[in-house]
Amino acid sequence: MPRRTRKLNQNRGSAQRKDELEAKVKDLEEKLLKSEQKEMIATELYNKEKRLCSSARANSTYYRNKLESTNKEMTRITDKLNAATEDLKLIKKCSDGRKTKRIILEEQNKTMNYRKKMLKAQETLRMNQELNEQEKKLWRLCEVCDEEFNHTVNGTPRVLKCGHTVCHSCLAQIATSHYIQCPFDRLFTNVGVNEINDLPKNFIVLHM
Repeated sequence: MPRRTRKLNQNRGSAQRKDELEAKVKDLEEKLLKSEQKEMIATELYNKEKRLCSSARANSTYYRNKLESTNKEMTRITDKLNAATEDLKLIKKCSDGRKTKRIILEEQNKTMNYRKKMLKAQETLRMNQELNEQEKKLWRLCEVCDEEFNHTVNGTPRVLKCGHTVCHSCLAQIATSHYIQCPFDRLFTNVGVNEINDLPKNFIVLHM
């Protein structure tokens, strides 16, 4: 092969390798750009999650303080109720029956109003907390039927001897004529079908 032809082939081969290298460099630059974009998106998502966590902690502290305030209000109302009960004992000793009955009814109405306000405040606080956190509190749900405890007969939370809490409706279904077997730890509570009402209510889960 003539020397001139060999040189032309070498130059053509060098140009081809150069084009290939430039194409590889361009491909690597594009991959690097995509990688940087992904890293920016990941960083943005991380910062967003961090802000959400900070907000959740702040809300948790806020509602914890609200709950403590509500508990203090409950204690104050309970003290008033106890004082009113003592006053009722004195009123019953009055000679005027009509006046005594009227005073008793007034005090009973006050007590009921205080209780309704307290329950309403607790319900509002709980609803706002669940709405803000977008989830129901697990301790307010029966772990058997997953329904929320309430003040109705079937929704009343009952405490078994082992300490677990189950709604009245579920207990009525699993109770035998002599006992109830806890669906969680399999321990027995001696009770008849008609004696489920005698099991203690779990007022804590209703008021939290």
